[in-house]
Formats: sequence, C-alpha cells, structure tokens
Amino acid sequence: MLGWDGGIPMGKVLDQRVAGVLFEMPRHPRVMELTVGSVLQTGSAEVVRVRPETQVQEALRLMAEHEARAVAVVGDGELVGVFSERNYARAGARASLRMAEAALTSLPVRELMTPCVAAAAAADPVQSWLRIMSENRMSELPIHEKGKLIALLSVEDLLGAMVGYLERVCKETELDQQIAFLRGTYSC
Repeated sequence: MLGWDGGIPMGKVLDQRVAGVLFEMPRHPRVMELTVGSVLQTGSAEVVRVRPETQVQEALRLMAEHEARAVAVVGDGELVGVFSERNYARAGARASLRMAEAALTSLPVRELMTPCVAAAAAADPVQSWLRIMSENRMSELPIHEKGKLIALLSVEDLLGAMVGYLERVCKETELDQQIAFLRGTYSC
C-alpha cells in the first residue's frame, strides 16, 4: 500500500510520522491550497468579546446568546486570551474537588481562559496551524487581519476543512487516473 507521498509504503510513512517527520500536504493543480482564509470564506460568526474581569457566568450567557463555542478575552484593546466551553468544562471538573460551581461562575474569565500564544493570518496554511494548535493545546485559533481580531476558528472547523480538502484532492486524482485509463495511457 502506498502512502500520500506517492511512493513510500504506508508502513514506512507511519514509522516516519511517529518519529516526527512531517510530509507535505497532497496537492492537485485543480484544488486551491487550503488556507485559514479559505476556511473563513465558508462562513464565520461574529467574534464575541469580553474583558478579562468579566465573570464566567456572563461569558457563558453571551456564548449561549450568540451560539458561540468561545469568546475572545480583550484587555486594553489587545487579545489576551480565549475563554471556551472547554475551559469551563475543565474548570468544572476541577471545581467539584475544591469549590462549589456557584463560586466557579463568579470567577473572572482571566482565571480560566487560555492565554493567547499566537494568532493566524488569512493567508496562512491550515496544516501548520493545526500542528501549532496541537502543540499548544489550543482549541480556538484567533484570526487577525491588519492587527484586528476578525474571527475565532475552532480546531473542529480546521479539521473539517482539512478533511474536505483531502477529499477534493483524492477525487481529482481519481478523475485524472480514469481519464488516463480511458485514453490508454494509464500504466500499472
């Protein structure tokens, strides 16, 4: 069985991947490169913002009201972190051991948020950001344009876009093989 690189047997690809070797994303000339901007074009909701001193209860209310998975925590005009459902769930699991849930919701979001370690630009490739998000345990990726926060993309958004991209590349490659076979130029 061949791997994505076009010639290395799958077992070797997996061995090298486990060893930390990265492979290029499969590409096809008829499929646009997958960038953060192309994921944004599929539709992104407005970014809900809160201040670091906003109580968790208020942030959760805003998330529910806007059907958002996360809110941007902005202090002094700068993004300082992201507060997400994941942050609340983890804190809730820890809270059962050390404090009541009522006390948890009265905390300021800065106590539970994930600090902002990086932000992407629309032209950045999705594959590199998925790796960065994994390494930094980020569930949400802030997107900046001209120094302003324009969106938050979840790891699920990026993974879904990646799967769609790979499906398009596979379909186009399969179509190329069928055309080559019909022309009689396909060789095994």
